[in-house]
Amino acid sequence: MPKLSRVALVLVAISCASVLLQVRSGHLLTVPSAAAATAGIGFETPSIADPIHTFGEPDIGIDSQGRVFVSGPTGTGTQRSVWFGSVDGGHSFRTISPGPPPSALAGTEAPPGGGDTAINFDRSGKQYYIDLYALTCDRVATTADGGATAQQNVLGCGTGPGSDRPWLAVYDPPPGASHQSAYSGPTPLVYEAYNNLDGPGPNGGSQWNKSLDGLNYTGATNADQTGTTLVTPATETTYSPFGADGYPAVDQLTGKIFQTSGFPNDDGTYDLLLNIGTPNAAGNLTFLDAPAVPGGGPDYSKLIHVADNLPDSPDVLFTVASMDTARNLFVAWAVDAGSSNPGQRQVFVSAASAASGWSVWTPPVQVSDGSTATGDAVNVFPWLKAGAVWYGSDKNVDPSGNSGQNWNVFMSQVVFPTDSSGAITGAAPSKTLVRVTPHPMHYDSICLAGTGCIASQGNRNLADFFVVTIDRSGAAEIVYDDTSNGLVQPGFTPDNLQLVDHAGAGVVTIARQSSGPGLYGKPVSGPSHAPVGGLSDSAGDARYPVIGGANVTGMDIVGSQLSLQSRAHLHGARSRAASAVRHPVADGEHHLLRGNDEHGREPAAVLRREGAKRRPLLGERLLPARAHVPGAGSRRHAGAGDSAVPGGAVRQEPLHDHHQGERSRRRLADCEEPPRGGRRLRARDLSSGGSDDQCAGAGGQRPARGRRGLLLQLPAKALMRKTQASIQLVPSPKGESS
Repeated sequence: MPKLSRVALVLVAISCASVLLQVRSGHLLTVPSAAAATAGIGFETPSIADPIHTFGEPDIGIDSQGRVFVSGPTGTGTQRSVWFGSVDGGHSFRTISPGPPPSALAGTEAPPGGGDTAINFDRSGKQYYIDLYALTCDRVATTADGGATAQQNVLGCGTGPGSDRPWLAVYDPPPGASHQSAYSGPTPLVYEAYNNLDGPGPNGGSQWNKSLDGLNYTGATNADQTGTTLVTPATETTYSPFGADGYPAVDQLTGKIFQTSGFPNDDGTYDLLLNIGTPNAAGNLTFLDAPAVPGGGPDYSKLIHVADNLPDSPDVLFTVASMDTARNLFVAWAVDAGSSNPGQRQVFVSAASAASGWSVWTPPVQVSDGSTATGDAVNVFPWLKAGAVWYGSDKNVDPSGNSGQNWNVFMSQVVFPTDSSGAITGAAPSKTLVRVTPHPMHYDSICLAGTGCIASQGNRNLADFFVVTIDRSGAAEIVYDDTSNGLVQPGFTPDNLQLVDHAGAGVVTIARQSSGPGLYGKPVSGPSHAPVGGLSDSAGDARYPVIGGANVTGMDIVGSQLSLQSRAHLHGARSRAASAVRHPVADGEHHLLRGNDEHGREPAAVLRREGAKRRPLLGERLLPARAHVPGAGSRRHAGAGDSAVPGGAVRQEPLHDHHQGERSRRRLADCEEPPRGGRRLRARDLSSGGSDDQCAGAGGQRPARGRRGLLLQLPAKALMRKTQASIQLVPSPKGESS
């Protein structure tokens, strides 16, 4: 049986798909059959990175320790991009600040920033970050401790007409690897490329830079084939490498850099061409199209043809390259189309092996199915991580028109046959298409004109792309925007024309593969999206700060239990007001409440803690001392810190159905004695007729003295079918700080 190489591609269309290429440590893994290998691919219930900071074109990356990071621009109007980190596999995120926040209330630093972020890693897990600095130059940052601390700098400011769509590539070969690169200097060597907006190529030109620390960069583009001089801002108009905007790949054996882009032909068709940069001893790159002598123009005849005579441009939006550990190179692209032929917008993948010098490419494989039946009729925004992803639409219509389209994310698993060395054979692959999103993540139009959407007043809520990556188990993790909320700024949509603002705030969402074959040839596992009666969690991960902090055992929730009821059972509870919880707070103490504010923001759970002495985490509201949580017969007292709760009152959703008499008990690991001699915290039974003192733990046994207590509340809206809850905690010794 031939060996197989799996490529994971994620694509967005008015459906979205992903393709999985599978290799492991350079050795291709065999599978019984294509049908058996791809059966049962499923995804967890998607998680939200941040319900407040919405943005388009999210990026995702996973470091060597399994920590997940997401970044993206909040919009050119704010000139600030955000950067999130997760220590639990992408289920919850916290903000990373590239520098000291300007105040205790700010979670992210002020400018510079402004869009087109990218993140990458070296083998140690050190992370490299880049962001546009208002289209004039770039901001770069690094973190070696998962975001606990970060350093930043600027790059390219004042040296040219501007910067657009920067990318990062890291050359960091493993110890003992066969070294075939002329570069013999220290590693990791970080390459950065951006579109210099100068040319002379058909889509601008690429400016390549290099760095050993990710903060201080120097030019890395040789101006000619001799490699004796470098391209400078003054000579960019004469020569800068072809391939601008294409997402690059790097070969860890030779240090070569790969970038693709479309090239227009005289007859109106396009060729998809590959440029390869080869490093010299200093790490500077000589590209295939470099002129023979200094001062000459680019020689495009030296570029490698990936696909020819395409009916339209493959650069909308973008062409993406990815290399597997067997050094097979894959490229994904979507073909553009006019409004009269929207069905032409399909996603394709092609591959080449290192044995051919990446010069012999497989015929393009269409991985989207172009079907209205599957919701994958029209496709945009392809992405590839040893595979490809895209957004797909259920209607064969122009994406830029409002025709009631439903857009979803799809993943397609593509399996390429390989020879004994792991190189692809060129034989046709098998492929399987899976819809990732549980419901449409976007409705109606998507503008594909980039910044030109501003002038045309098109819908650019999704911006220009979304990303798929692979975790340590081989599972695909996809970050995308969910704009199905339909939120829009009042006053910006006169007569519902949506000319300035468009309905749908881009809530950054992460979907992780939870079943089926993974990238490494073994089945992946994870929670399903079906309702469950409880969850468990390992001890020791209640870190504060969440990124880089120590475990706080008194905050370590290790399990939950929920009773499941029908959706109709709770319908009445949602429509009736209920008395809210009141708990006066002693002088000098603070009360942390995570719950509904006056804007209706509502997390899935509410964690209440008395006596906590720390800054609120994302979604928490810090109420001042002597403040009452509003309830029946209570008033909220003004005091220092009121500004932390916009508008004042915090609403509580009903937690049970009074008509049915369902009791919603809350258990405390301990409420006998709070730390530092503070007041005793009582767990109140929120159902009618409950007693005031509910301090007993599981089995009716009062926990030992000196342990901390926490109260977990779950709003009815978040519970849906769940009406009863309890939590289990790892207690902390008496007197330990939390």
